[in-house]
Amino acid sequence: DCKMASNMDRGDMFSCKAGFIVEKASELGLSDDQVEKVKALKYSVKKNLIKKDADIETIAVDIKDALGKDEVDLNAVNSLIDKKYAAKADRTKGLVKACADLKNILTQDQQKKLKDLCSSCAMGKK
Repeated sequence: DCKMASNMDRGDMFSCKAGFIVEKASELGLSDDQVEKVKALKYSVKKNLIKKDADIETIAVDIKDALGKDEVDLNAVNSLIDKKYAAKADRTKGLVKACADLKNILTQDQQKKLKDLCSSCAMGKK
């Protein structure tokens, strides 16, 4: 639900924006090809986020396991921490790229119309 934006992570916000673009396709003047590209990007991002989040969660479990051992190998734990935050950075970079790709699907005029639609939605919620 886009109305709860403050509770959303970047992935949720991307999905919401892509969904909004598809929903408002006729108002934005999107071609069928543009709509299909937005939908394909949305689902590709969603699948990628599921994989990235699973990787991050798996590493977190490995860290917890390593810390629970009688003898804690700090080098191993530090390596896992580095791996976890590298995966988080990779996830965020992927979302930033997806946002840029989403923007590039739209023409400049469509981007302006989208901003106008979004600002009018925000005004209506206040």
